[in-house]
Amino acid sequence: LLEQFQSKENEGLKLQQQFDQLSLNATTDAKIEEQSKNIQIMEKELEMIREENKMLHEANEKLIQNSLMIEQLVVKEDKQQEMRNDRRILEMEKQLNELFVKYSQLKKDYQNLLGTKLKLEERLNNQNDQKISERMIVDKTTKQTNEFEKTIMENSTTNDKFNKTDFNLVKIYEDLTRIIEAHIIKRSTDDDNIDDDHDNGDKMIKEKREYVDKWRIMYMEIYGELEKVRNMLLIQHNINEKHLQEIALLNQNLKQAKAHAEIKMKDLIVKLSEREAEIVNLQMQLKTLAYDEQMPISCVLTNEQEMEANEMMLHLSRIVLSSNGMAQIGTLRPVIFLAIEFYDFELQTTPMLNGSE
Repeated sequence: LLEQFQSKENEGLKLQQQFDQLSLNATTDAKIEEQSKNIQIMEKELEMIREENKMLHEANEKLIQNSLMIEQLVVKEDKQQEMRNDRRILEMEKQLNELFVKYSQLKKDYQNLLGTKLKLEERLNNQNDQKISERMIVDKTTKQTNEFEKTIMENSTTNDKFNKTDFNLVKIYEDLTRIIEAHIIKRSTDDDNIDDDHDNGDKMIKEKREYVDKWRIMYMEIYGELEKVRNMLLIQHNINEKHLQEIALLNQNLKQAKAHAEIKMKDLIVKLSEREAEIVNLQMQLKTLAYDEQMPISCVLTNEQEMEANEMMLHLSRIVLSSNGMAQIGTLRPVIFLAIEFYDFELQTTPMLNGSE
C-alpha cells in the first residue's frame, strides 16, 4: 500500500509538471483549449489519484491499527496463557508435594507395620518357645509325679512291712515279757519255799534277775530303734503328701497357663491377620500412587482369548539383585516390586518381592 501510495504521488507530481509546462507553452487558442481539456482531464485524474491515495492511506492506517490490536491481543493471550500455566504448575507442584508426603507417610506406615509384624512374629515365636518349655516342664513334672507315686507306693509297701514287723516284734516282746515275768514270779515263789540258809539259791536268783534285765534292756533298745524308723517313715509319708499337693497345684497352674497361652496365641493370630490385611492395603495404595491414581490393568489372558499380533507377554521366572544393588538398598531382606512401562500409556507392576533373589 505504501509503494502504491508513493507511485500515485509520483504520477501526480508528473501530471502537475506536465500541467505547468502545458500552461506555460500554450500559444494558440486551439492548443489552449486542447490543453485546457487535457488539464481538466488531468485534474480529474489527479483528483481520482488523490482519492485513491486517501483511501490507501486510510486502509494503511486501519491495517496498522489492526496489526497493533492483534499484537496486543496476542500478548494479552500469551500473558493469560502463561498465568494459567503458572497456576497449573503451582497446582501440580502442590499435588506432587501432597503425593510425596502421602507416599512418605504410607511408606512410613508400611515400615511400621513391617516392624510390628516382625515383633508379633517374634512374640509368636517366643510364645511357641514358652509353650514348648511349658510342655517340657509338664513332661518333667509328670515324670517326677510318676516317680513320686512310685516312691510313695514303695514307701507304703515298706511302711506296711515295717508296721507288720513292728506289730510282730511288739507281740514277741509282750510274749517274752509275760514269759519272763511268769518265770520270775515262779522263781520267787520257789525261792520263798527255800530256806534262807542256802547261799547258792540267792546267788542263782540274782544272776537270773540280771539276765532278765539284760534281755529286757535289749528289747527296749530294739523297740526304740523301731519307733525311730516308724517316725521317719511317717515324716516321709507327710513329705510325700505335701509333694503330691504341690504337684496338683503345679498341674492346675500349668493348665491355667496353657489356657492363657492359647488365648494369647489366638489374639496374636487375629492381630497378624489384621496386619497382613493392612499391609496388603498399603501395597495396593503404593501401587495406586505408582500408577498416578489409576489401578493396574491385568494382562492375564484366558484360554478363550486369542493372541493378537501387537500383544507381548513377559514371563519372569527369576530375579536376582546384584551386590551393588544390595549395597545401595542398604538391607539384607529388601522389599521391592518391578514397574515395566509399555509404550507411553501402559504400566505393569509385579507383586511385592522379598529377599535378594
